Amino acid sequence: MLEVTILKTQHLGEQEARKLLPYVQSSDAFGIEFSENSIETAREIEESWDTILGKGISRSKFLGRLGSSFQTLKGGEYLAKALDYVFRNRVALYLSERWADPNETKELARLYSLGVSQFESGLRSIHDGNISEGLKVFYEGEKNKIASLIKRDRNIAENLLTAEANLRGHYTLLRDVDPIRLGIQIGANHHPERYVSMPVKVVRLDEHLIPVKKLINQTSDLIYDGASLDEVAPLILEFAKQTKGLRVLHLSNL
Repeated sequence: MLEVTILKTQHLGEQEARKLLPYVQSSDAFGIEFSENSIETAREIEESWDTILGKGISRSKFLGRLGSSFQTLKGGEYLAKALDYVFRNRVALYLSERWADPNETKELARLYSLGVSQFESGLRSIHDGNISEGLKVFYEGEKNKIASLIKRDRNIAENLLTAEANLRGHYTLLRDVDPIRLGIQIGANHHPERYVSMPVKVVRLDEHLIPVKKLINQTSDLIYDGASLDEVAPLILEFAKQTKGLRVLHLSNL
C-alpha cells in the first residue's frame, strides 16, 4: 500500500529546498521533479540509488559525486539540496515521471519553451501599449505551457499505479515496509492529483509567494481549467501593471 503526499513547490534556491526537509524525513521514498526520463533510465537511477544507500558512503563523498553537475541547470541549487536531504535521511529516490517514448519529453520541453517565449513576448507588447495583440500572445503562451504540464501530470498519475511495485522491486529497504510513505515534489502549477485513481494528500509549500507570483499562478490555474482569454484578460492586465518596469526575461522565473 502507498500513502502519497504531493508537495506543490517553488523550486528555486536552497531556501525553498529547506521546506522539503520535514517531508523527506517523514517519507520512506521521495520523488524530486525530473522530467526527461525513459522507463529504463528511471529504473537504472533507482537501482543505482539503492546501491549508494547500501554502500553507506559518507555525505562528503556523496556531495563530491554530485560535484558541479547541477550548477548549470535551472533550479540546480534546489535539486542538489533536495538530493542531499534524501541521501542524508537514507530515503529511497523515486522518479515520478518515466516515459515509454523519451522523444515525447523533448516535444513537451519544446512546447513549454515556446510558451515561455510567447509569455515574454506578449508581456512586452502589453507593456508597450499593444494591448490586444499582447493579450493574445500571452494567453497562447500560457496555454502551451499548460498543455505541456497536463501531459506530464497525466504521466505522473499513470506511474503511481506501478510505483509500489517499482519501489519494492528496486529498494531492498522497502520490501517489508507497509504502507510505503511516498512524498512527491512538483512545481506549484502542476496538478497530478486531478488524474490519480488513489487517495493522495496535497500540501502547498508556495503560500509565501509575493503577490505578483500568486497572481500569475491564479491565471495559470484558471487556464489549466479551460478559462477563455476574456475570462483571464483582467488578471493578465493586472499582472502586466504590477510588472511594469521589471525585466521581462526574469519574470517567468518569479
